[in-house]
Amino acid sequence: RPLKGETLALQTAENVSKIYNRGVYVVPNIWKVGATYQFNDTTRGPTDQGLQELLGKLEELICFPYQVITQSWGMRPTTPDRRPILGPHPSHNSVVIFNGLGTKGVCLAPYFSNVLASWLENHAPINKEVDIQRYKHYHYDGNLLR
Repeated sequence: RPLKGETLALQTAENVSKIYNRGVYVVPNIWKVGATYQFNDTTRGPTDQGLQELLGKLEELICFPYQVITQSWGMRPTTPDRRPILGPHPSHNSVVIFNGLGTKGVCLAPYFSNVLASWLENHAPINKEVDIQRYKHYHYDGNLLR
């Protein structure tokens, strides 16, 4: 299911070597700021609403001067239930799926990589809430899983 998001690219003379993350993220050197989450917006292109949301959150997060260089947008692929997907591919038994970690991937990846490694090495069960087998009843109609 698509999820629209917008980001900003900044320019600054500030010498900062840390990542900020509170409502939006700011990555130094690249100076990317993001991202919005527009669940029901399928319009193409960046919006003034997205710009204002990002600037408002950015102003609460940092206190150094910057200039907006570009505003970008894109559609994220998401899972229907917004949960990770782990386990063997349903059609190709030599392929294992480890995906769908989303915006919390940095936090979720260590835990779920251990779950997947335990499944691969010891045949430990994968929690049914993240097991790819939960999609057996879905079918793909060209646009969405239903």
